[in-house]
Amino acid sequence: MPRYLSSATVLLLAACAVNPATGRKEFSLVSESQEIAIGRQGAEETLRTLQLVPDSAVQQYVR
Repeated sequence: MPRYLSSATVLLLAACAVNPATGRKEFSLVSESQEIAIGRQGAEETLRTLQLVPDSAVQQYVR
């Protein structure tokens, strides 16, 4: 049992990453590059399914 506990502890510590926005350590199961890839994929899907509002004033308000 202690061997499993130490292995689990090592895995949990390895999955911790520092959040650049807050500077705090957080548990993360995906790497930064994976998060970026997921975000890009989501952005592409969103642009394919939704239309952009052509009004620049509305775009500025939303941003």
